[in-house]
Amino acid sequence: HLIPCPRESRVTLKNVGTYTSFIGDEDNDMVYDTQNKILKYAGENFKSLPNDIVSILGTIHAPIVNLVIPETLQGFLPTTTEYRINPFMHNKYLDKLETITVSSNSKYFVSSNNGNAIINSNTNELLFGCKNTQIPNTVKYIVSNAFLNCTSLTSITIPSSVTFIGNNAFSNCTAL
Repeated sequence: HLIPCPRESRVTLKNVGTYTSFIGDEDNDMVYDTQNKILKYAGENFKSLPNDIVSILGTIHAPIVNLVIPETLQGFLPTTTEYRINPFMHNKYLDKLETITVSSNSKYFVSSNNGNAIINSNTNELLFGCKNTQIPNTVKYIVSNAFLNCTSLTSITIPSSVTFIGNNAFSNCTAL
């Protein structure tokens, strides 16, 4: 559990480094590297992604109902050909997530036709979905862990455009 600190505090976290960040304030329970614009952790009181965020490195543990992806978000770290991070993969509240909205000004992601998913607009990879996801026929890949632990997902239609489904993409989707 994070201890509340004043906004814009300089902190050192073991094995993470020293940086200026917001930590556990009453507005948004998160560890955010304000210099590099990287979200490293979001706790149960987390409300929303910072408007200037560039990357998500850690996991989000909050009971978010409506997730909004700002236009500044460029990716999720680490990212390799074999592995894509799902920042919600350990979120026990994932069944509460109703909508995923990607900014229409995003250069990196789309969620076409209110598809409630995060799709890499350059590679057509579905990176993350929720119980109301509708996969558009532009998606070629569903990456590893894309729906991991989405226990409220009851059905999904996978279009014929999908040629690859990554490891654990639908693991622990117990209602499917």
